Amino acid sequence: MNDSQQVIERLTVAEDEIDLAELFRVLIKRKWLILGLSIFTTVLSLAYVFIKTPIYEVKSNLQIGFIANDLVAEPGTLVQTLKIIYDVAAEGEKPEKFISAVTAIKASDKLPNFIEIRTEGISNEEALKKNQEVVNYIQSKYAPVIEQFLINRNIQIENLKKDIIKLEGYEKDNLERQIKVIETQSISKIDEQIKFLKEIRIPTLEKKIDLHTKKLAEYIKSIGDIYKNNDENIVPLTVSSTQIVSYQNLILNSQNRLEDLRLEIQGLTDSTIIDLERSKEKLINDRLRQLEYQLNVELDKKREGIEAKIEQLKYSISGQNVQNSKVVGSYLVKDGPTKPKKPLILAIGLLAGLMLGVFLVFFLEFIKNMKEQLSQEETKVDKKPVVAKEPSLVSTSHD
Repeated sequence: MNDSQQVIERLTVAEDEIDLAELFRVLIKRKWLILGLSIFTTVLSLAYVFIKTPIYEVKSNLQIGFIANDLVAEPGTLVQTLKIIYDVAAEGEKPEKFISAVTAIKASDKLPNFIEIRTEGISNEEALKKNQEVVNYIQSKYAPVIEQFLINRNIQIENLKKDIIKLEGYEKDNLERQIKVIETQSISKIDEQIKFLKEIRIPTLEKKIDLHTKKLAEYIKSIGDIYKNNDENIVPLTVSSTQIVSYQNLILNSQNRLEDLRLEIQGLTDSTIIDLERSKEKLINDRLRQLEYQLNVELDKKREGIEAKIEQLKYSISGQNVQNSKVVGSYLVKDGPTKPKKPLILAIGLLAGLMLGVFLVFFLEFIKNMKEQLSQEETKVDKKPVVAKEPSLVSTSHD
């Protein structure tokens, strides 16, 4: 083994034998170096903190607008669109002349109709203004869709109100007019017809029957007188035969007329009057009741149905069912700047100074020890006899 290898081994053994007390002694010995580096890095961190432009952050939770159960925009698509429009940069990227920027837009994991918007600016006002700009863009983008929906619903409501006016006006008046016509004209007309038949027509026919009955009796009596006169030879036979034939014709005509009159009376009594009474009953029980039901029941039901539709439409355009995008709660504005993070930067600067100081102390101590060990070994080598050393040196050099 040559001399250099022996030196390295001894240094290695010396390093292995360093204990904690020795380390602590070295740190105490070089404490001013460690303290100086710590102060230096801390001062640099402090300078960076004060030189760096403070950045303020504003955050908002936006609820996406909806119509009934449908969102005006799908959250994922809306987020990607906004990122493109507002050029959402990667974390830490800032333009040269930075005033404000959108730093993050993301959909909520828990609430499917919410997105989070984060903006940064050189002041709270600038960051808030940028956040409001994004919110206003979303609201203005989908406001026409919501407005058109509301317009369509309001048109439907107005049309239904016109239907109620028409129902209360035309249809109601028409039903009341039909009822009045039936009550004052149709039924009265039938009653007048029945009264005419019963009080005028039938009594007239009965009088005619009485008249023809009397005439028939007279005709029969006259024929009897003719036969009696013939038996007594008062009237010639040729004359009496002519008279008899004439009276027989009169009797036949009277009998036919009586039969016709009786049949007519029977027809009026058994058919015409009954038909008129049935028509009157049908008007009262069927048509009149139907019209009254339409007026008092169906008309109300129609009006109630239309009013129910109006209420449904009004509910469909209420704030519970139609709403533009809005910030839930309030804009989250922090009192102080979020960047640079002064305590963290100062802590990192101090910690970096301490670590660098400790490393430098141990490194310097290692260099010092190594030099001392090399110096001691060289001194020992120089003190050995020259004769004893020459063959070894020559041999080593030869090798």
